[in-house]
Amino acid sequence: KGVVGVGEAYLVVRNRILDLIAATYPALADECGRKKFEEAHLPEGVTL
Repeated sequence: KGVVGVGEAYLVVRNRILDLIAATYPALADECGRKKFEEAHLPEGVTL
C-alpha cells in the first residue's frame, strides 16, 4: 500500500499468468484473452 507502481506491476503479472495459462491449456486461450481486457479487481489498498 502506498508504493508507487504496485498497481501496474500487479496488472503485468496478472496478464503474464493469463498468457502462460493460455499457452499451457489452448482450450482456455479465448477466455484468457477476454480476461486480459476485463477490469482487474486490484487487492485492497492498491490503486493505479
